[in-house]
Amino acid sequence: MFRRCLPVIENSLVLTKSCASNVVVTKQCIFSPAKPRSLRSSSWTPTIGSQEFFQKVSSSSSSRRLFRPKATGDEKEPLVGDAPGKAGTDRPSFAEESRTLVQQAATCFLATSSVEFEGHPFGSIVDTACDDMGRPLFAISTLSAHTRDMMKDSRCSVTVQQKDFKGIQDARVTLLGLCAKVPEAEVPECKKIFMAKHPEAFWVEFADFSMFRMEEIMKVRFVGGFGRAGTVSPKKYFEAQPDPVSAFSPMIAGHMNADHKESIIAMLKHYSNLEVDEANIVALDKVGMDIEVAQGDQKWKQRLPFISVANDRKAVKDVIVEMTKTAAKAVAKPSSE
Repeated sequence: MFRRCLPVIENSLVLTKSCASNVVVTKQCIFSPAKPRSLRSSSWTPTIGSQEFFQKVSSSSSSRRLFRPKATGDEKEPLVGDAPGKAGTDRPSFAEESRTLVQQAATCFLATSSVEFEGHPFGSIVDTACDDMGRPLFAISTLSAHTRDMMKDSRCSVTVQQKDFKGIQDARVTLLGLCAKVPEAEVPECKKIFMAKHPEAFWVEFADFSMFRMEEIMKVRFVGGFGRAGTVSPKKYFEAQPDPVSAFSPMIAGHMNADHKESIIAMLKHYSNLEVDEANIVALDKVGMDIEVAQGDQKWKQRLPFISVANDRKAVKDVIVEMTKTAAKAVAKPSSE
């Protein structure tokens, strides 16, 4: 059995291996200004489930290091993350990312306090939508266990994941709060919102179905991937807006990955000083993109910030075109001299 701990002390990563003989061997790996490929030269490499424990972090220099980004607003200080040096500005805030995830979600994990099992947590997958305040909505049967639970105890939690969620490197958010039936006067509008997300949900008109809503959000816990986590206050959550680029992110990513893969690799080399063998954009937002990269047998998600904020589709296109042209010139320059 092996137990590995990953405490971060400034720019170092401490790995601890506990053996059956109770002898503890500790190795300290310093992420110095060496090229990323040097990470594979170590004679002792931990094999913890997946490569996310080796998140690569780029900065404005050639230095490859782990760092602790500064927290913003009332969010608690996140753990070690994967963003480049200007972590406070190259991603949307945790509140914005939380609102975006809830806005995009079509299903969620609803956890209630079970009536049948005397308060034991009871979780189920349900369809969801959200109103313009970011409050989750549900159209659920009065015969369902979670409905009975919420009628007796309104406390619950709602967890949603990013689209195409694959594992702990991907984003998710949990909202803790109180759920209740929507007042009759607001039911038509809530049904309209729900049907826009679920046009096939004809059952919302059945007599035994009711509209529920998380009326009070008490706490928001956001996890943006390995090492990116924090608590968002309800105030910050309600003040934030969903990211304006996220709705058409899949279309842009698909086009770039299919037709401009070399440009993605060139942008990573120019703007992040990172040479990779493969690169695929997995998501975009108004301030940058997340790229799944491969370097030999290692894979991870790399953040590439935009050179300027892009709040609509045209702006995103303009920024990417400018970045690809600049990167292409930088790559071509050495060969022309």
